[in-house]
Amino acid sequence: MIPPDKLPYAARRVLNCINQMFAVYFWKTAIQPRLLKHDDLDTPYLALENSTVESSLLAIRAFDDFVRNTRNRADDLLASDFPGYSPISSGIDPAERTKINKQIMHLTHLDLEAAVQGYSYRDTLARLVPVAIAFCDHVITRVRDEDRLHEFAADTKIVCDTVRSQYINR
Repeated sequence: MIPPDKLPYAARRVLNCINQMFAVYFWKTAIQPRLLKHDDLDTPYLALENSTVESSLLAIRAFDDFVRNTRNRADDLLASDFPGYSPISSGIDPAERTKINKQIMHLTHLDLEAAVQGYSYRDTLARLVPVAIAFCDHVITRVRDEDRLHEFAADTKIVCDTVRSQYINR
């Protein structure tokens, strides 16, 4: 269990993870469209896009670990470390989790066609965004209005709502 004085730092870490889940969305909607098109930059653009995909998937897996409440190591941060917070979902299903692990955690010769076809980022976010919003709400109700953490949680919730309305539900 986390000491009460460390909970704000732990909450900030989870909120950072939630925001990182949207790296691909930010790349595709806010950054890439503003870049000038240069044929000699196709490879760097692709490298940056792949980096945002992997960053998003790593954050998705980390957030999934958090809501699953399964402690693999003594210092793992879990939803159960936050008094009064109970995730509204147990996260992504085991097949999705395995696919993420195979795609980003190590190179594997299994299911190579699936790796080339890409990952269903939108479907995974559709399952995790409501859980992320519930965590934001928990933080918002537990910290003082003047606390910067309250503002960060409120901003993160806005991002979640925006991703849900403009990307997931379109």
